[in-house]
Amino acid sequence: MSTTQAQPDPADPVTLHHVALYVSDLDRTRTFYCDVLGMHEISRPADFTFPGAYFKRGTAEVHVVVETTPGRTAELRTPWSADELRTGYCVHFAFEVPSLDTYRDIFAGSGAAPVGGPNPR
Repeated sequence: MSTTQAQPDPADPVTLHHVALYVSDLDRTRTFYCDVLGMHEISRPADFTFPGAYFKRGTAEVHVVVETTPGRTAELRTPWSADELRTGYCVHFAFEVPSLDTYRDIFAGSGAAPVGGPNPR
């Protein structure tokens, strides 16, 4: 007996809707995404009763969920080596920006130190 499963059409346009991150400090997270990256906070579904926030810029969305047990985020963090961080051989997501130099200046002015990057591609 042969069963044929539906396959996605490679010609269909697919875009990334959002990434979801687990965070420990919503205020610091909000400051980073809004003040440093220039994203704006958008509404979350009304039935989401757990703490978190959604941020958007252009078509990119970052959704954050706040830990409910203090220290849980740190407990789940993978201890990447310096070489893994430097090369990007670790869990990450990336934003493409028109000028890397501009964002290096923005990061430096905000006190947000990139870990292992940014790296031009």
